[in-house]
Amino acid sequence: MARFKEAIIDLDIPVYKSAAAGQKTIYHLYNSSEEHVGEFTSAKDCKVHLEDLEEIFDIDTTGYTREPEVRIGDFETCTRTLNHLIEHYIKVADAEKGLFSIGGGGKTFRDDVGVSKVYKGNRTQEKPHYLKRLKEYAIQKYNPKVVTGIESDDQISMWLYESYLKGLESRDKNKCTRIMVDLEKDCRTTPSWHIDPEKDDEPVWISTLDANRWCLTQSLAGDQADHYAGCKGVGYKTAEKILRECKTTGEMWNKARETFIEKGHSEEYMVEMCRLAFMLREGDIEEDWKVLKGG
Repeated sequence: MARFKEAIIDLDIPVYKSAAAGQKTIYHLYNSSEEHVGEFTSAKDCKVHLEDLEEIFDIDTTGYTREPEVRIGDFETCTRTLNHLIEHYIKVADAEKGLFSIGGGGKTFRDDVGVSKVYKGNRTQEKPHYLKRLKEYAIQKYNPKVVTGIESDDQISMWLYESYLKGLESRDKNKCTRIMVDLEKDCRTTPSWHIDPEKDDEPVWISTLDANRWCLTQSLAGDQADHYAGCKGVGYKTAEKILRECKTTGEMWNKARETFIEKGHSEEYMVEMCRLAFMLREGDIEEDWKVLKGG
């Protein structure tokens, strides 16, 4: 019998990963005379070959050029990859079934929150060829909740927090019947049961203090993928060190606030960073994040 009733999964991530499996980038190398030298399955292999030409054969590769070519494979490769991943995630989570969310596109409230930089404004990479088609397949097969106005991250966080509150009422964390499959670092800003399928052998319990500490850590350090900067000169190791000895959420908030002010930021800027890092818990976009103040 499975330990949990539901494994909470953000489908956006495995869908994107599986769509990418349906294509392959080949790197062509040309010499200074524009003659084709060879093709390589990765940029790294191409770079190693160039180094070998210089170091072993003493060939001047200054005029050499590299050109990528995207080769599209079968759509069935994408569906097989996606189904395998979902099956694996549910099994690793020791759950009876999955509970899925997926983004419906369009603006979210974070687009209005992010004023110092455009939220996710650095995402210019071309999307996988089969992404749209695979998303349609995933919606049909897994019947996820398609969310708008918020992110899929927020929806899975609210589902997990709902389960967390039930366990909190009974004062028994084993009464929490859902577990989140952590596919990115934002996930652990929500308290309850988690499992990272790449790292964890067993479910990990994240307390409210743990979750708030991680959220404030992200607020200080920033997130390059989501395009918010955090506190000037503070990375993840430094942020973790700043908050390590704090015993309460209120202490962490004050320590983070001191750091932001010392680095020349306003409290309004700190609030912006916190709201961008915080995943909704009860669904109120204006109020939920205020638990980080510890009040």
